[in-house]
Amino acid sequence: MDDQDEQQKFYKEQQEYFNWLNNEKNSEYDWFEPFLVVPWKEFTFIPQRYEVWEKGKMIKSGTTNGLISGIPANVFGRTNMEITVFVTPEVMGKYIFPSFIFDVLFSQKDRLQLASIPPEKPFDSNGIISLRDEVTGVTTPNSHKSDIQPYCSGLFFRNKKLVQISFSLNSPTRLIEFHGDGITKMNLHVPAAHK
Repeated sequence: MDDQDEQQKFYKEQQEYFNWLNNEKNSEYDWFEPFLVVPWKEFTFIPQRYEVWEKGKMIKSGTTNGLISGIPANVFGRTNMEITVFVTPEVMGKYIFPSFIFDVLFSQKDRLQLASIPPEKPFDSNGIISLRDEVTGVTTPNSHKSDIQPYCSGLFFRNKKLVQISFSLNSPTRLIEFHGDGITKMNLHVPAAHK
């Protein structure tokens, strides 16, 4: 590589960094270094409202009470996260299964991402295909047993407080979001954000 190539590479890296910083400042959530492996830690979240989205349109929303908790569990010698969703009956059991396990936890720019990615199926959503092909690979040998069992979840923070949890479902392609003011209990070590 000659000096001109080195200089172009340096300027390209600087431009990418400044674009990254600009995106960070425009995000309403805390910003993380992407793809850091995060240790499993227990959390409890009290949602105040929910939204159910299908094909980019909100199909249901409202207030809710209850809690969403995550507890590290040892399954066949491997640490995973068991999630329990205990919320308004209009959501639990109809749109989301009350208990399930995620296999991996890593950071993505504006969230911490939990996932459990099964082997390929004929009608997988773009989200599950993208995670499997580009990020995690297959993390569990088993297919999801229910259409209301999510394959991934996002934990969103504002000023280091957990304020939103989202769950992505594969078939039908659906997103369920729970919003709240903060947390009741959290020992999750959040990766350092660039602030």
